[in-house]
Amino acid sequence: MTSLDAPADADAAFRQTQEAVNRTLSLQLFFIASCSKSGSTWLQHLLDGHPQICCHGEAFFPTFLRPLLDAAAQRYNGLHKCQHTRNRHQRPGDLTPQDVRFLYRNAVGLIMARWVGDDQVRAVGDKTPENAISAVSLLEDFPRAKLIHLIRDGRDVCVSGWFHNLREKGPAFQQQFPTLAHYIPLMAGQKWVPYIQAARRAQGRWPDRYHEIKYEDLHTQPRQALRSLLRFLEVDDSDAAIDVCEQAGQFRLLSGGRQRGQEQPDAFYRKGVAGDWKNHFDETCTRIFMQHAGDLLRSLGYEA
Repeated sequence: MTSLDAPADADAAFRQTQEAVNRTLSLQLFFIASCSKSGSTWLQHLLDGHPQICCHGEAFFPTFLRPLLDAAAQRYNGLHKCQHTRNRHQRPGDLTPQDVRFLYRNAVGLIMARWVGDDQVRAVGDKTPENAISAVSLLEDFPRAKLIHLIRDGRDVCVSGWFHNLREKGPAFQQQFPTLAHYIPLMAGQKWVPYIQAARRAQGRWPDRYHEIKYEDLHTQPRQALRSLLRFLEVDDSDAAIDVCEQAGQFRLLSGGRQRGQEQPDAFYRKGVAGDWKNHFDETCTRIFMQHAGDLLRSLGYEA
């Protein structure tokens, strides 16, 4: 290889990468948003099973990547401002907000391009619960993208979060939150309510790019709920496609062989049911939850 060959190879690699990014960004991008412990990982597997959908998580695009790019641009502009002060003959251009958005879109496209496995894929998405908080900015930064907002009964969210933290953090968590009743104000009041409210602000601005689905509907009417999702993403919504999605999201498959409802407290897929809060809420838990999230619970149609 001569010294002239290397730049040609590098240039070819650059073009190939840029083509992959452009191709990925031309697909139907989507973002799954939810409060944590609402079943978003299950939804990710359901959709990723579809031959025309690629869904990964958790990329934290608006939570980590975008702020880092913003900070880098500000740092760059600040350094060049100092350099320009020392050398008045140079006028370097700053990175504008539009430039940063361009870099951000391409960075997301580059990451997603590595997820896409074949030419069948027509929709590619990221599942990160925190997408809910950034729903408006996500749809602003990606004008063709769509948002899937998954909602679960907040009382089940509290129970699931309680067991998850007991498993992950152990005694340290239980010292801070001795009982489920102590944990409810954090999960219900500081997460469940604001996450849902933030995601729904995107619905108000772009109703045609927003799809709301309840965790409970994926249990009680899975085929109808999945068909609605697939039509929203404009992919094959045939019975055969739904069969594949359901197969990919089977609790027995995801849990390592257990049947839905067969509880394993130390597992990520602990139980896989709706309404488990009834087995763990006492009068104190109910009273505290309703104080922090009762209005939203009722407005969503859940029994009070």
